[in-house]
Amino acid sequence: MIAISSELPEVLAISDRIVTMREGRVTGEIKSEDANEEILMSMMTLSAEKRPSGRKETMTQEPHPDRQTPGKIDLIGYLARFAPLIFLIILMAGFAFGEPRFLTPLNLFNVLRQVSIYGLLAVGP
Repeated sequence: MIAISSELPEVLAISDRIVTMREGRVTGEIKSEDANEEILMSMMTLSAEKRPSGRKETMTQEPHPDRQTPGKIDLIGYLARFAPLIFLIILMAGFAFGEPRFLTPLNLFNVLRQVSIYGLLAVGP
């Protein structure tokens, strides 16, 4: 069974082996009988060299199979990431060809003014 929790007493009570992570990376692995709350907190917050206990728990980090190797360009990943922007550019080009007055400064200002309200609501103040 895999359990995910930030409650350290709960983690110590139900686990046989504990793997800690920080910012999406594995920061340590330890058996639950060797762990206490202080050691777990240091594994979650500090690097192995800065731990107060001086112990270096197992620090295994294998490359994720989905992550690309340096120098390789993931074209589909970029297209998926920027799909909304690409769609808006194509839509704007279509409106510009269909209605020549679409790209006038006054019309672009009005469109930007109307869309800015939704943009502020989407990202917050």
